[in-house]
Amino acid sequence: MEGGARIQPPFAGVLDALTPPYRVVNYPGSVGGEQVLTPIGMAWLLDRTLSSVHRHLDAEHDANPACALHFPIHWDPYFTT
Repeated sequence: MEGGARIQPPFAGVLDALTPPYRVVNYPGSVGGEQVLTPIGMAWLLDRTLSSVHRHLDAEHDANPACALHFPIHWDPYFTT
């Protein structure tokens, strides 16, 4: 493509467009999180989240992890189109 432009699938384009507002909210949310959750509360929430992820992954069919999802390529140097 001319000028190094890359075509992104629609979902990746939406993620790309929402990156700036996400960054505006993400930092204050992370800083303010310690005001809301104690270390014990954070550990409990992490355990609950990881347990949920494990339950969902255990319920998936073996072929599903082979599916691909496009992410904005500037998020990480290892992401490619």
